[in-house]
Amino acid sequence: MLGNTRADSQFNAADYSKSLLAAILRARSTYGKETIIAADITTPSLTYQDLLTRSFILKRKLSESLGESRFVGVLLPNTLAVLVTFCSLHMLKRVPCMLNYSAGEASVLHACHIAGVQTIITSKQFIEKAKLEYLVKALQKQYTIIYLEDFRKNITWKDKLSGVLDAMFPAMALRELLSSTSPDDAAVVLYTSGSEGVPKGVALSHANLLSNIAQACARLDLSPPHTIFNALPVFHSFGLTVGTIMPLICGLKTYLYPSPVQYKQIPEEVHKSEATIMLGTDTFFQGYARYAEKHHFIRIRLAVAGAEKLKESTRKAWLDNYGVDILQGYGVTEASPVISVNTPDDHKPGTVGKLFPAMEHKLESVDGLDKGARLVVKGPNIMLGYLKADKPGIIQPQGAWYDTGDIVDISDD
Repeated sequence: MLGNTRADSQFNAADYSKSLLAAILRARSTYGKETIIAADITTPSLTYQDLLTRSFILKRKLSESLGESRFVGVLLPNTLAVLVTFCSLHMLKRVPCMLNYSAGEASVLHACHIAGVQTIITSKQFIEKAKLEYLVKALQKQYTIIYLEDFRKNITWKDKLSGVLDAMFPAMALRELLSSTSPDDAAVVLYTSGSEGVPKGVALSHANLLSNIAQACARLDLSPPHTIFNALPVFHSFGLTVGTIMPLICGLKTYLYPSPVQYKQIPEEVHKSEATIMLGTDTFFQGYARYAEKHHFIRIRLAVAGAEKLKESTRKAWLDNYGVDILQGYGVTEASPVISVNTPDDHKPGTVGKLFPAMEHKLESVDGLDKGARLVVKGPNIMLGYLKADKPGIIQPQGAWYDTGDIVDISDD
């Protein structure tokens, strides 16, 4: 069930009238270049300056290895390496295609094909730990595979010096890129699950992602010094936009954890990371509750569930055991992804909250249904279009309105 849209005076269109890199540079200036904005299980802190330095170094190493396609495959888990890779590709005006390594060989090959990918960036350590050698073997027959470890071995003092200098004056180093990038340029490609047939590539623009972040900030307290614990994979729009990109833009810290299904380990990792915000699905929140003790989530101030229905039993277990009232939201990849969310001060259990600001909606009746209607939405966070097999590498516009295919009720409030 959705609530009606309300006027949100905090929502500012100016917040998404630029590129992702421009927004990151603005955040660096606003919050301070030495502000810690990311960490993972091997690195306790990464500042804005660290991120830019590493990204400039990788940009220098990648520049001659990517081929001609503007779409580049990224096959990496939730680590700082994926964050650096993502930023480096943007510095080279390439579009990261976030490959779902859990989807199987045929699905990954299809994802690369429809985006016109020529090169895939991954990590030897990740491939070994995740036992994905079979997948790389299949991909190597058609695509160039780049291992980050190979670059790391060959970084020279000149590369490091260049990276440091560029990071000291990033606006100057990126001047040409920033001036030539349009908010409506593609910023990332994610993929549908394939539940409606073969998976499609979803092209999201800079404006799509940044508007969705601005919409979220208009509804939720997403200001420093919050820390987000993000175990949702970056090939998932919830994990990418909300758990990975939003913290960079809003001056929060994101703690990237490589797998959401390590139910025994994650409660302790949440506690050690000093996280105050958690993201997950009903399944994941149920799993964590089976092993967590009360102190593990003592700092959590905001927990948001998406991707599937939040069961009342899960919400009650968290509220009773940890004093955390999980908020249900709703979204689709094509909406960058969030369409609506409950908030701590405007919460109606059993619903998915109110539509985000700057979104319009239509309800289309469905034959045979007495209750509910198909939700069709429009807004600045709706995708550029799809990538499909009939025109590889070409974004096919879908128009301003997007039919979610989901049946909803909208209440008076």
